[in-house]
Amino acid sequence: MSRRAQRKADRTFIYSFLLTFLILAIAVVTFYYLNSLQAIQHLPPTYDFKRADWMKYVPPGAEKITIINFTQIFIKTGNESLLPGESLLVFYNFSTELKVLDVKFVATALYRNPDPNQEDLALNIVRLEQSLYLDLGKELNEKGEIDFPYGGHTIVQVTGLILNKSAPEYVKAYVAMDEGYLLYSEGIRGLNLIKQSLDSVGGPSQFFEQQQVKASLYLLLSKMGDELGFSYSTFPYAVKAVTSTSTSISYEEGLVVIRYVFAFGSTDDASKSLDGVKKANLEATDFQIVDNYIVVTTKYGSNLLLRELRAL
Repeated sequence: MSRRAQRKADRTFIYSFLLTFLILAIAVVTFYYLNSLQAIQHLPPTYDFKRADWMKYVPPGAEKITIINFTQIFIKTGNESLLPGESLLVFYNFSTELKVLDVKFVATALYRNPDPNQEDLALNIVRLEQSLYLDLGKELNEKGEIDFPYGGHTIVQVTGLILNKSAPEYVKAYVAMDEGYLLYSEGIRGLNLIKQSLDSVGGPSQFFEQQQVKASLYLLLSKMGDELGFSYSTFPYAVKAVTSTSTSISYEEGLVVIRYVFAFGSTDDASKSLDGVKKANLEATDFQIVDNYIVVTTKYGSNLLLRELRAL
């Protein structure tokens, strides 16, 4: 074989080797890339979202809703001393106080205040033990400051004590009672918020009929009422494409299980935002894409339960 032919043969061998190596490299990269892609799951065509009874009191337009289920906390943990024993609500000149052990749960809905310099408006929906409910109703009749009849209900003005302050601070507040629930809202706009809450009872609750809300809570809560607490929020999140954030806290086999559902405008947005969600939840143990939602699961030791409840 001539020297030229030998060189040609050598080049052919080298090119073949390089081509084979390149093909194998592309195959390996493709394999790992495809395996790294998050499988996209789907919501069923129809799914059962059972609204809790208290949801009928939530008017549309809430920016955030949070519920702390004291009954489930005590049942699941078996620790009645887990939460501070002080009162949740105190009314001036009332002997009846709403203490943690006498309250089944508190749901709070936040609404944007028309005055940008003021805090959000808060509607509190409190489920009381029956005896406490009756005692408070009696005191409201006897010691309430001003009555506002409204649609077959009576809204009562009271003076509420703001807790967790270095010095006692009182505020005008408004209270209505209905079917075992106490509706409570502070400030000069509290009266209108209570009225809106009572109006919601008469018709379908638009807030929980929104598709994004229903889908988020369906993915978040395996069984409504079994969780220790949950929240739904449209507040901005670290990942800009997120349109709402839902969080639930459960207690499973001695562990605190936190689930998040991040809603996006589309499945494509959810897929593109997965890395950002992972970076924002470094302690999470599982990530799932379900249509235009990302479901995240994180587990902590039981000693962090109180921290997570406060973070709701």
